Amino acid sequence: MPHKKNRPNSEVALPDWFERLSAGIGKYGASLGVSAQEITDAQANCAFGAAVLRVQLALGEYTQGMTRFKNAALYATDQCTAWPTGFTLPANLAAVSHAGVIPLLSLLIGRMKKHSAYTKQIGEEMGIEGADQTADPSAIAAKKPVLNVVITSAGHPLIKWPKGEMEGIEIWADRGDGKGYGFAYHSSHPDTLDTYPLPAPGTSAVWKYKAIYRLYDQQTGQWSDEVKISVMGQ
Repeated sequence: MPHKKNRPNSEVALPDWFERLSAGIGKYGASLGVSAQEITDAQANCAFGAAVLRVQLALGEYTQGMTRFKNAALYATDQCTAWPTGFTLPANLAAVSHAGVIPLLSLLIGRMKKHSAYTKQIGEEMGIEGADQTADPSAIAAKKPVLNVVITSAGHPLIKWPKGEMEGIEIWADRGDGKGYGFAYHSSHPDTLDTYPLPAPGTSAVWKYKAIYRLYDQQTGQWSDEVKISVMGQ
């Protein structure tokens, strides 16, 4: 059945979308039946969600720099003269609001769209009037990720997977420690680097992975075939 997307698929695009939605709620919320307190809460959720994603992006860039420093220190891949400066949270971060800002905002968006004053033009301005996503249920139910795992120069597995029309993927891992499979990553961007700590130096382990697609914020389709790879401590 047709399904209209209320937000971007990519987390990279979400901070700007949060800001656009916040402005739209401030402008149209009251006329769409949203109370003053709900407007305040929704805008706080938007600011919090955008801040979290931007901090994560900055931290990812710092981690990449730290990995380059580690490689230089251990393997002379570059000059190594001083420790990198530590990661510092940006100033003036938005206040922590609520856990689950996406489902909370999705519920509010659903309410606004059902209001008699809602129009497609308002939705487009707010960024919540996406194109219809029509999926063949039988085809979606048969979707199965195909995983390919390689070892990077830093020794960590890189899990490659095709996205297609799906929103993202849920990856589970077995670290060979007798605990079996456990949730590892939820990603909307192919491919996924496994940054889990490697085994002790000089030792190895066999790590296994399986994954399932996500669409409309839920597991969709079939689990992938299991893939495995040997990892070595460095």
